[in-house]
Amino acid sequence: MADNLIQFFLTVLALSISMAGLASLISLFKTAAEFTLDEIFVFRSIILFSLCVGLAAILPLSLLVLMIDDDLVWMICSGLYALTASILLLRLILEARSGRWVIVYKWNAFAVMTLTALLVTWLITNAIVFKKPDAYVVGVIWGLVVIGIRLYLFLLTITDLRLKKKYRSKWLLYMRSENKKISYKRRF
Repeated sequence: MADNLIQFFLTVLALSISMAGLASLISLFKTAAEFTLDEIFVFRSIILFSLCVGLAAILPLSLLVLMIDDDLVWMICSGLYALTASILLLRLILEARSGRWVIVYKWNAFAVMTLTALLVTWLITNAIVFKKPDAYVVGVIWGLVVIGIRLYLFLLTITDLRLKKKYRSKWLLYMRSENKKISYKRRF
């Protein structure tokens, strides 16, 4: 059982690092000057949540090496993971309520906030009631799913806003050229 848990948590650690790396690849879609403060915040929060999941994967390994009581290990791990996830959730809520975000980011944030709140509730329940490794594993997998959904929504938002900006500028150029033709025709 312990060997399977070690392999699982090391795999989760590798996945969370990979997702943080994938988040940094999104920056290839834009130059640094084109990023808005909202996009930088979302980008950083994805990387922070990846770090949170990575730490959640390392923590049980270090506590299991100390050979303390298993129930205590899962209670401590679930409690600390819930604490870090709730801090990141609070940070996301405060940023979303600041009023600076584009509506698309608010809807993405709402989806992520809901999933993260459910994750925190699950982890607190595991820390208080279950104290089992299986419930903690579900929480860690849930964290990876939240990161994946967040990356997907962020990538969609960036490409969608970029396409709208591109086609809006082409449309404006077209309308300006049409207005010049019309005004030219009206003169004669």
